[in-house]
Amino acid sequence: MKAVLAKSERHPSLSPDNLEIVFSVGKGFDRDLFIVNLNTAEVRSLTVNDFEDSHPRWSPDGQWIVFQREDTIGNRDLYLIKPDGTQERNITNTENFREQHPSFSSDGNKVIFDSNRDELELDSNSQNYEIYTIDLNTNEIDRLTRWNEWDMYPSFSPDESHITWRRTVRKDETNRQDFEIFVKSLETGEEWSIAESRAYDSNPHWNPSRDLITFSSTRNGSSNIYTIKPDGTELKMITQAVGRSIGFGVPVFSFDGEKVVADRFTKDVTD
Repeated sequence: MKAVLAKSERHPSLSPDNLEIVFSVGKGFDRDLFIVNLNTAEVRSLTVNDFEDSHPRWSPDGQWIVFQREDTIGNRDLYLIKPDGTQERNITNTENFREQHPSFSSDGNKVIFDSNRDELELDSNSQNYEIYTIDLNTNEIDRLTRWNEWDMYPSFSPDESHITWRRTVRKDETNRQDFEIFVKSLETGEEWSIAESRAYDSNPHWNPSRDLITFSSTRNGSSNIYTIKPDGTELKMITQAVGRSIGFGVPVFSFDGEKVVADRFTKDVTD
């Protein structure tokens, strides 16, 4: 099958060898995962079911793909699967909670994600998401953030000493919501905001080979892709979309220090 599909193609992730992209295809809450070979344009199915499979990410060695699955009653869990579609397994196994937006650590031994698993009032209208890791060898889960708003879209630094994520912050007397990119040192516990603005900043991804964070932002009026240093310096606009969304509301990816990959879009960081 050629890489022309009738339904919305979302959440792309490039394999470590740069030869394949895994992505989700579907409509509404019925989505499956597919893999496209970049040399041949051939597409193969990875998952087939009546659930919503989305946000896949490759392991650093290319041997596994982690993704989130939402069932028909709204539960979300994280799954691992081999690129050939075998050995699928649920790694979180919770009920009434949501584990989502997974990403591997650089050694492949941990998955970082966000979840509302520690909410005290599940029936309330207000949900709270925090950042967690799960050790794939021991199944031990560690909570990394504590905040009274949403912490989402986490990513490890290459040396696993820091994380970056999107935090919802209430500002000034109007109680206005800001969506900001944060960084935390796992050694000292210090947290700080980078690239503060009144725009919708989201989907940060730590570049696997450079001290650089890629994220999406609406700070120029349209959703575009930016890079920034983890200390908040050297903000750079990578795309120049006007009047349309690129990388908005979905993860933005950077790979091998040179390229970002987002929905229907790729671009060299060094351009």
